[in-house]
Amino acid sequence: NLEKQVQERTADLVTSEEKFRTLVENVPLLVYRLLEDGTTEFVNNYLTEVLGYDIEEAVGNKNFWLEKIFDHNKTTFQEFRETCFRKGEEYRIERVVRNKEGRALVFLDHGLPAADDHGRILWVDGIMMEITGLKQLQERSLRAEEIRLLSEISARMAHEIRNPLSTVGGFARRLQKSLPEDDRNYKMAKIIVQEVARLETFLNILLSSIRRVDLYITEVDVN
Repeated sequence: NLEKQVQERTADLVTSEEKFRTLVENVPLLVYRLLEDGTTEFVNNYLTEVLGYDIEEAVGNKNFWLEKIFDHNKTTFQEFRETCFRKGEEYRIERVVRNKEGRALVFLDHGLPAADDHGRILWVDGIMMEITGLKQLQERSLRAEEIRLLSEISARMAHEIRNPLSTVGGFARRLQKSLPEDDRNYKMAKIIVQEVARLETFLNILLSSIRRVDLYITEVDVN
C-alpha cells in the first residue's frame, strides 16, 4: 500500500509539474529564475517571442541577465542582488530592455526571493510584463492633456486681452476721426489704430489655431 501511495503521489507531482510548465510557457509574461551569481536557471519561451533571444543563450551565459536585461548596468544589478539575496525583499522596477534587433521595450520587472527552511535565499523567481504599448498610450494621453490645458490657457488669455484691446481700438478710431489730418495728434492716433488692428489680427490667428476643428471627409476633384 505504501509503494502504491508513493507511486500515486509521484504521478500527481509529475502531472502538477506538467500543468505548471504548460501554464508558464503559455502566459504572455517573461518568467525567469536567477541564482545569486547571475546564472539563469530557468526562463520561458516568451524570452524568444518578445526579445528574440534563444533560451540557450540565456541559460548558457552567466552574464546574460546583466548584459541583456540590465544593459550592462552593474549598479542596478547590484541593487537587485542586494534587495533580493541579501535583504530577502521583493524587487520591483520599470526597466527598458532592448531586443535582439535593438528596439527598446518597456517592462515591469517583479522578482520574488525563494528561501529554504533556514531563511537562506536560494534563488529569485520573477516575472516581466511588457508594457511598451501602455507607456506610449500614457505618454500620448499626457501630451493630449497638456495640449488641452495650453489651449484653454491661450483662449482665456486671448479673450482677456481682446476686451480691453477692443475698447482701446474703439476710442483710438473715434479720436482719429475727430482730429483734422493736419493736427499733430492725428498721426499718433493713426499709429495707435494701426497697432491695435495688428494686435487684433494676431489674436484672431491665435484663437483660430486653438479652436476645435471638425474635419469632414468628402470626395473632391483635385483637378
